[in-house]
Amino acid sequence: MSDQLNAVFVEHDPVTGEIIYCGSVPPDVIEGYPPLFPKLTFRWVGHGMDVPDPSAVYFDIDVNQIRPRPRLVVQTSKTVIAADGVDEAVISGIPAGVSFTVDDELFIADGEPIQMRSTLPASYRLAINHFPYLAFEMEIVAQ
Repeated sequence: MSDQLNAVFVEHDPVTGEIIYCGSVPPDVIEGYPPLFPKLTFRWVGHGMDVPDPSAVYFDIDVNQIRPRPRLVVQTSKTVIAADGVDEAVISGIPAGVSFTVDDELFIADGEPIQMRSTLPASYRLAINHFPYLAFEMEIVAQ
């Protein structure tokens, strides 16, 4: 076994760069490792570094580097509204074409602010899980 630091690798989607798996192996086995998984898109990304968290990074195919996943800047005018059908929370910052859910019902953003109103007291969970953006959640409470 070598005294060198472990080699870090990622396996990613060949089109999007979404990282499916990360790991590290001793440098002695680098050559023999990729042939064990011939259908995977394998990249060696460094030696002696921490194994990246695949939920926080992606593989930028254009520059062959691991990059942080971008964070959406989603804002709301308020997180608590009156359950009167008139009061509203205005949510902005969801780019056009990005899918999101409100209580598991799927929507596609048009880039315009979203107005949330309710006549029933309830909590509503807005969630965005749209690669390459980091996952995002917020709650609007109608009371």
